[in-house]
Amino acid sequence: MSLFLLRCARFASSHWLALALLSAATAVALPTQAAPFTPSSDAQVLERLPERAADPAARELRALRQQLRANPQDMATAVALARRYHQEVAAEGDPRYIGYAQAALAPWWALPAPPTPVRVVRAVLRQFSHQFDDAVADLLAVVAAEPDNGEAWSWLTAIAMVQARYADARAGCAHMAPLAEPLIAVACTAAVDGSTGRAAPAAQALDAALQRETTASPEARL
Repeated sequence: MSLFLLRCARFASSHWLALALLSAATAVALPTQAAPFTPSSDAQVLERLPERAADPAARELRALRQQLRANPQDMATAVALARRYHQEVAAEGDPRYIGYAQAALAPWWALPAPPTPVRVVRAVLRQFSHQFDDAVADLLAVVAAEPDNGEAWSWLTAIAMVQARYADARAGCAHMAPLAEPLIAVACTAAVDGSTGRAAPAAQALDAALQRETTASPEARL
C-alpha cells in the first residue's frame, strides 16, 4: 500500500478522492478460557465505544445519531452518518464502525438499486470487507448513471490497484482527470506508474506538478 494512497484516504473525506487502499480489520483473539457470551436479544448493547466529549467530530457523530434516531428514513442524514463512521475507522482503527455505518443505511442496504448517495457509500463499506465484486458492481452502476461522479471513479481506481488490474486503474485515472484538481490527476497516474516499474517517471511527474501547481491546497500537495 503506497504512502500516497494512504494519504488519500484522509483527503477523500472532503475532496471525494478515495484512492484509499483497503484497511484490513485486525483479528482479535479471545482468551482461550473465556466462555462464549450469547446476547439475550438483538437489541442488547454489548459495548459502547468511548467518546471524546471535547472533540468536534464526536459531537458531530452524536448529533447525526440523534437526528437519525428521530427519523430513520432520512437518507441524507443516514449517508452523512455512515460517512462519518467510515472516517472514524481511519482515525481510530476500529472496524466496528463499519458495522455501525451499515446499520445506518439499513433501510436501503438490501435494495438492488438504491439511490446513488447510498450506493456509493455501500460500495465503500463493501470494499472494506473485501466484497470487491459487489463494490465494483455498485460503482459501475453509479458511473453508468452519472459519468462525472468523481468519487465513484476514484474508488473504482483504488479497487483496481488493490487487485493489480493496472490497465483498469490507469483508465480510472483518465476518467478522474477532468474531475479532479490537476495535482491530484497527476498523482493518480503516478501511483499507477510507481506500481508498474515506472517509479522514476512517476517521481518526476509529481515533482513537476508540485513545482507547477503552486496554488494547490496544502492537503492536495501532501
